[in-house]
Amino acid sequence: MDPLQAGVTAARHGQRAKARTLLKQALQSDQNNEPAWLWLSTVVETDAERQTCLEQALTINPQNQNAHAELERLLVSDTVAQGRLAIYQLPPLQSPSDVPSMPVPDSVTTNPRPVRRLPPHLAPAEEETPPPYAPLSAASLSQSGPLTALALTGCLSVTAVSGLLVLFALWLIGWPP
Repeated sequence: MDPLQAGVTAARHGQRAKARTLLKQALQSDQNNEPAWLWLSTVVETDAERQTCLEQALTINPQNQNAHAELERLLVSDTVAQGRLAIYQLPPLQSPSDVPSMPVPDSVTTNPRPVRRLPPHLAPAEEETPPPYAPLSAASLSQSGPLTALALTGCLSVTAVSGLLVLFALWLIGWPP
């Protein structure tokens, strides 16, 4: 069997070490074997080896869109990983004096930007400060009006009735045992 076909079969069956050996044999006989480079890129152990395989395939066929996409994905993921490492390797700040100061341009201090104001009809209404919290009492209910008292009583009665309905339903199904 051809080493390329045997290597592809081994790669498809998850036999990475065997596939690497067979694909390298195929490349020893023909360095310009684009499929061998592409398949080898799927079974190598490191990202650096994978990048080398994809670059070799692109040297042979610069029009290969799959190789371009895989190489771009590999380079982007490598860049992201390096960026994460750089963030984690920063030493912690000990005090505010450890923060490097940046010079402020003179234009900022001498020539501040004018404050832009919204037209009155677009400006948000100024919020009134709410009155301090006062506990609810019968006297306060009677002062706020009969409608408030009626609404509160209605809510309490609906809650009580729904609670009784739930208890009745539980009694019907045999709860508590």
